[in-house]
Amino acid sequence: MLHPIIKQQLQKIESIKNKNNNQTISNTFLQLASENYYEFEKRIAQLQNTIDSYAEEIQKLIEHTNDSLHERMSAILKAIPDLVLLQNEKGEYVDVFDEGKEHLLYVPKEFVIGKTPYDIFSENDADIFYNTLQKAFKTGQMQSLHYTLEIEKNKHYFEARIVPSCIRIQDQNIALVIIRDYTNIYLSEKNTRLLEIVFSEATEGVLIEDENCNAVFVNPAMEKLLGLSHEECLGKNSTFFSKMLDEKTNSQIYASMERGGHWHGETKLHRFDGKSLSVWLSIDIIYDDKKSIQNIVIMVTDISEVVHSRDRFEFIANHDMLTNLPNRSLLFDRLEHTLQSIKRNNTKGALLFIDLDHFKQINDTYGHRAGDKLLQVVAKRLQKTIRKSDTLGRLAGDEFLLIIEEVESIETIISITHKIQKAFELPFHINSDDIHITMSIGIALIPEDGDSAEALINAADIAMYKAKEEGRNGFQFYSKEYTSISHQYFHILQAIRQSLKNNTFYIAYQPQFSLRDGKMTGIEALLRYDEETFDYLPVTKLIQIAEENGTIIEIGAYVLKNVCEQINRWKNLSLPIPSVSINLTKKELENTKLMHNIKENLQDCCIPSLSLQFEITENAIFQENIEAKDNAFALQSLGCTFSINNFGTGYSSMRLLKELNLEKLKIDKSFIHHLATDHNNQVIVSAMVRMAKELGLKILAEGVETEAQIGILKDLGCEEAQGYFFSPPLSAEDITFLLKKH
Repeated sequence: MLHPIIKQQLQKIESIKNKNNNQTISNTFLQLASENYYEFEKRIAQLQNTIDSYAEEIQKLIEHTNDSLHERMSAILKAIPDLVLLQNEKGEYVDVFDEGKEHLLYVPKEFVIGKTPYDIFSENDADIFYNTLQKAFKTGQMQSLHYTLEIEKNKHYFEARIVPSCIRIQDQNIALVIIRDYTNIYLSEKNTRLLEIVFSEATEGVLIEDENCNAVFVNPAMEKLLGLSHEECLGKNSTFFSKMLDEKTNSQIYASMERGGHWHGETKLHRFDGKSLSVWLSIDIIYDDKKSIQNIVIMVTDISEVVHSRDRFEFIANHDMLTNLPNRSLLFDRLEHTLQSIKRNNTKGALLFIDLDHFKQINDTYGHRAGDKLLQVVAKRLQKTIRKSDTLGRLAGDEFLLIIEEVESIETIISITHKIQKAFELPFHINSDDIHITMSIGIALIPEDGDSAEALINAADIAMYKAKEEGRNGFQFYSKEYTSISHQYFHILQAIRQSLKNNTFYIAYQPQFSLRDGKMTGIEALLRYDEETFDYLPVTKLIQIAEENGTIIEIGAYVLKNVCEQINRWKNLSLPIPSVSINLTKKELENTKLMHNIKENLQDCCIPSLSLQFEITENAIFQENIEAKDNAFALQSLGCTFSINNFGTGYSSMRLLKELNLEKLKIDKSFIHHLATDHNNQVIVSAMVRMAKELGLKILAEGVETEAQIGILKDLGCEEAQGYFFSPPLSAEDITFLLKKH
């Protein structure tokens, strides 16, 4: 900046110059110079002094500023947690700021200052450092690089950030080199990535929940095991998982988590797509420092193949490989279990020892392969004859054992035995040959005939050999008393089959009358047979045996056909026909072909459904049997009516009495027999009559035999009756005459 005096003089010179008078300029300039030289020299000296004074102050200011800047920069670099070095353009480390961070340098500070990367690192690493430094200076932007060092035999990972600055030291531009040891972060991230890879690639399913049981992590294996997508799991409450477990397992898990915070065990996983897996399930709670739930870890391992192999191994160990039936070992175990259960529950059971007759001859004639095939077919045919609750197994060779539980009577055992024998009436087709074979069966009663599995098998074996001695193709009880009963039972069964074959059964008809006016109100059809053929067996006992061995279905079909044909004959005679009632047993009512048979007979004989009324006992319909109820309601829809037979002796259900299309209730004859002499019977009959009237039903007393019974029944309000007082069961011809008369 010009001094004001000089500036003033120059302005005058410029003014004169503009007048274009050179001479005048020269003269004037000389004059001015002469006049003001002394003053000018004096002012210049003053100006020089002022400039020197300013220079001194500026120098002091610069020195003070540098000191302050250095202090501030030192404070800032000290606060930075990373190691900071100053490096010039030549690559030399000018300074190291390691105060409070000496542990990050790993070498003495003096070893670094004045050195270059080539003095510290390998040539390759040094080239990288130097080139990165030059790039930072050239671009004016921060550059970074990563390198590793082995320190105390451990590999450490570093990041260097090179930042160009405005600092100059010894005429060299300076860069800040910020070095960070991120070994712990690197290893942590590496472990995290490793865990992620492990979880992602693992075959075990992993599901992690937060403290509110919401899924925060699920790996692909778990998605596959659950049959759900990532979106269907993540963020969802774990109720979707618990729904795949059965109620028992969920209860165990809940109780275990409450006690100890973990549960482990084998269970079944029932997926939403219907597929089930055998899995090993582990559930653990992770707590924080305050013992609060932080996470819940669920791990699932598919062990279906292991379980299958284990089950297969157990099956092989406990089953006969030829027939797949339980072998000797499993049979003994189950027989012991059955024996203990029967003793504990005070029930009855039986053991059947089944031995094929002349099996050795079949092996000798057809070969052992054919013999093995025969044993396989025999096993399958036997399995079809037994109940689900019973156990059939192969003891050895051609010997089989059948363990029967929950035996109600000797007749039940005999019925099962005859069913087995009947299954062997047809030949066995083996390799294009039809082979006929019979069996001998020994029967031991549980627990009467033995207090151990071995004792029971021995008793049944002895009985089987008795059957062999008696000519084979039969059965014997270990006790002579029961053998006698079985022979009688067998005789009756044979008589039933023979009577059905020869058509020697017949129908008797017992009329029913109104107690008010004496008119015939209905007819009951009753099965009759040659008593001598059946050793004068009561009809109720015959029906019981027929129901046990299944022949009741054939007997019922015979009765239905004959009754429908008889009604058709009465219709052709233009007789007023009351409804004819037919008894249906429990087994008949459960027969799936019942409706078809009834419709077919009604159609063939051209008679209306109202012509038939079916009598059923209380326990035939009131024991919650689905087939029986379906048939009952189907008959109701068809137009047939029902009456309850032997009312008061079974399992009445007021609800079903109301739902069924009942016509009447029949009071059992056991209440009528002593009606005139037993006040209690009168009270019971009176209650039955009142209930029937409240339900809008007719009521009929059966087994009426005296005038006194008639009088009491009338007084109690009973409407109808049947029995020998009115008429015994009649033949078709006699009932026809009676219909004409009425």
